[in-house]
Amino acid sequence: MNGVTVRQGAQVIYSVNYGYAGDTPDLDTVTYGNSVIDFDRVPGSKLLDTTTFKTGGNTRLTVNREWDAHNRLDKLSTDTTGASAAFVSDLTYGDDGRIERIGLAGGDFWEIDYQGDGQLNTAVLKS
Repeated sequence: MNGVTVRQGAQVIYSVNYGYAGDTPDLDTVTYGNSVIDFDRVPGSKLLDTTTFKTGGNTRLTVNREWDAHNRLDKLSTDTTGASAAFVSDLTYGDDGRIERIGLAGGDFWEIDYQGDGQLNTAVLKS
């Protein structure tokens, strides 16, 4: 699918267009109105590297991801143009591959605990 347009009679009410990376099914760009979302992948991979949100040609938000050697999300950071603070998250995985801790900018962190069946039990924010 390359896009969707909703009309009321001849008037376009909503339109969104999708762009793909070459001949792959990997979403590359979403355009709606004067807004664009670009998806950049890690070279040679389907993993998302950077996602950029633009309105009127101006970058409003950039999301950056870093992956570990097992293709698990290792770090997530954001940059919002004109904002006073960015979001940074460092993930720590246990031997079983589950996220045990999510470190936040400023030193706070989420401590994650799971039930015996692997379902999330608790997530406690700590300083």
